[in-house]
Amino acid sequence: MVRMPRQPSNPTMLRLPYRVAQIYYYGGFKSQGLSKVMQSLLLGICITCSSFALIIFLGIGQLSWLDFMYLLSLVKVLITFCKYVPQVMMNARRKSTVGWSPWNVTLDISGGGLSLLQLVLDSADLKDWSGMTGNLAKLGLSFVTIFFDTVFLVQHYVLYRRYVDESVPDG
Repeated sequence: MVRMPRQPSNPTMLRLPYRVAQIYYYGGFKSQGLSKVMQSLLLGICITCSSFALIIFLGIGQLSWLDFMYLLSLVKVLITFCKYVPQVMMNARRKSTVGWSPWNVTLDISGGGLSLLQLVLDSADLKDWSGMTGNLAKLGLSFVTIFFDTVFLVQHYVLYRRYVDESVPDG
C-alpha cells in the first residue's frame, strides 16, 4: 500500500507569510544574500513546480495532483540537503563547532531514526517492502537527516573537540 506524504497543516501554511514578513522586517534579505548557485537552484525549482502544476491544470498528459505532491516532497528533500551543507562547510573551514549546540542535532537524528524505523515496521507489518520506497520523501529525509547529523556529531565530538571556547563556562 502506497501512502501519500504528509501535507503541511493549515496553521503551518498560515505562519509562513508571517515568518517571511519577519525576515523582511529585520533585514534578513539585505544582510545575507543568496549565492548564485542557490538562486539558480530556487529558480529551477520554481520553474519546474510551476510547469508541472500548469501541465496538470491544463490536463496535458497523465499527471495528477498526487504526482505534484510527490514532486513537492522531493523538493523538500533537496532543500533539506542544501540546508545542511553550509553548516558542515563552515564547521570544517573554522575547524570548530563553537556556538553550535549538539542537543538539537541529537533530537534531530533520533527523529530521523524513528521515522526510518516507522517505515521499516510498517513495511514489515504489511509484509510489503515496497512501502519503504512508496514514500521516497520520508525515506530520503530520514537518510539525509541521519547522515548530516552523524557528520555534525563527529565534527563536534571527534574532529574539533580540542577547539573548545574557553570563554564559555561549563555547566
